[in-house]
Amino acid sequence: METIIDKEWNVKFKNVKSTLKKPKIKGIYPYSFTDSFQKFEHCQIITKEQFYDELNMKQISNQEYSQYLKVWNSIPWEIFRSTS
Repeated sequence: METIIDKEWNVKFKNVKSTLKKPKIKGIYPYSFTDSFQKFEHCQIITKEQFYDELNMKQISNQEYSQYLKVWNSIPWEIFRSTS
């Protein structure tokens, strides 16, 4: 499955059979939030405050959080739930 994100942050998933390399945008990841293995089981939307970067002492932008929400809301979660 391939994730496609356009310039307006719209997200689509596409099944592909090839392994062509396509440019991707940098993802948003809550590094400071993920402070234990139990956090990998977290399956709810996290708040913008939970993306706080302790290393650089800064918050993600509204645009970055909006990107996260669009990606989160576009994931076909039933696929992941059925394989776990």
